[in-house]
Amino acid sequence: MTKLSNGIRVLTESVSVPSTVQLGVFVDYGSRDESNETSGAMLSLKNTYLKTAINTSETVNYGITQMSGGEFEMDYNRENAYYRASCLAHDVVDVFSMVADSAFEPKNYVSTSVGMYKNSNSHKLETFLGSNEVFTDSIFQAAYGRKGLGMPIQGLRSNVNYLTAHVIQKFQAANLTPDRIVISAAGVEAHEEFVDVVNEKLALTILPNKQAEREAAKYVGGEVRNLTEANNIHIVLAFEGANHSNSLPLLLAEELLGNGRKLGRIQKNILNKHVFIDGAQTLNSNFADTGLFGLKLSGSAAHVASHLFRPRTSSTSPPANWPDSGTSLLPRWSSPSRPSRAASTATTTPAGAASRRGPSPSTTSVPPTNKSPPKSTHSPLPRCRQQWRPHSDRP
Repeated sequence: MTKLSNGIRVLTESVSVPSTVQLGVFVDYGSRDESNETSGAMLSLKNTYLKTAINTSETVNYGITQMSGGEFEMDYNRENAYYRASCLAHDVVDVFSMVADSAFEPKNYVSTSVGMYKNSNSHKLETFLGSNEVFTDSIFQAAYGRKGLGMPIQGLRSNVNYLTAHVIQKFQAANLTPDRIVISAAGVEAHEEFVDVVNEKLALTILPNKQAEREAAKYVGGEVRNLTEANNIHIVLAFEGANHSNSLPLLLAEELLGNGRKLGRIQKNILNKHVFIDGAQTLNSNFADTGLFGLKLSGSAAHVASHLFRPRTSSTSPPANWPDSGTSLLPRWSSPSRPSRAASTATTTPAGAASRRGPSPSTTSVPPTNKSPPKSTHSPLPRCRQQWRPHSDRP
C-alpha cells in the first residue's frame, strides 16, 4: 500500500499467472451522507456514472469498456460507494483513466438532467416491482430517524426534481475528499508502475483538500407499520448492534441462529414449530460507528394480525375511545369491502429501554391512497377484527 501526498491510498495485488486486471475506486460516502437537500444524489451518480464531459464522453467510455473486453459498473450502499472495472493488462492506463474521470469529475447540467429523469423512473420501477427497498428503509428509519443511516437508500421521491448540477456538485465537493478514497488494482505486475499511473492521472484531477467530517449515527429506536393489500406479513424485531470493529460476537450469534442452514435455531425453534411462518432470517448490518441486529419473519397475516392490533390496557373495562364491538382496529380509512390488509411492521427496540408490547406512540400507519373510501354497511372481514376482551381472557 502507498499513501499519496494528497492522502489517497493505493493498494495493489500481484498474481503469479497471467489474468485480467481488476481496477477499483472505493469512496467512503453513501446515502447516510445525504441530507434533505441532497437526498437522492447517490442514485443520481449511479444512474449517470458513465457520463463525463472534460476528457471523454459517455459514448467514448462505453467504447473503451467494450473494446477492452471487460466491464465497468458503479454501486453504493448506505455508507460506501465503489467503481469497479476489469480489463486486460495492456488496457490498464486507458481503463483507469476512464474510471477516475467517472468517479471524480463534477457532474454538469446534462448529466444531472439525465439523472433526474432516471431517478424518477427508478422510483416508478420500485413502486411497480414492489421490491424490499422500501421495507428496509422503514427499518433503518425506525432505528435512526430521518437522517444519517435513516435516509432512504434511493433518496426522497419528492426531491428528485431538485437534484440540479449545483446540488450534485455541492454534494461531491463536501464528501469526495482524498482521505475517503482508496484506489485498488489486482493483477498488476508492478506496484510502483501502477502508483505512477495514478499520480499522473490525479495530477490533472482537482479534489477538495479539506477532510469531510461525518456526523455520528445516533440510535433512537421506534416502530413503524405499513399497511398493504397482501395476505402475507413481514415483521422485523431489531436492536442496536455493533460496528465493524466489534461485530464478531454478533457474527457468531448469526451462525448459531443458522441463517440459511437447516440445523440452526431458526429452523428448530421457529420454522418447525410454527407452520404459518414461511421464512425467517437474521438481520445483521455493521457500519463504521454502529450496527443493527435482529430477526426478520414472514408468514400468513391471518395468524398474527390479532397480536399486532391487540389493545394495550390493564383495565377490565374498555377505554372510552375504544372502537365498538365488531369494528376493526385498523385505521378508520380502511375499507370494509376490501380484502384484509396485512401490516408490514418494522420494530426497533428504543435505546436504553426494553421492548414493549402493543402500539407505541411512534407507531405510524401509511394508507395506500389519499381518497376517502366509499361508505359501506358491511362489517369488516374477520381476519382484521379484534374485539375488546377483559385482560384476564386474553391469550
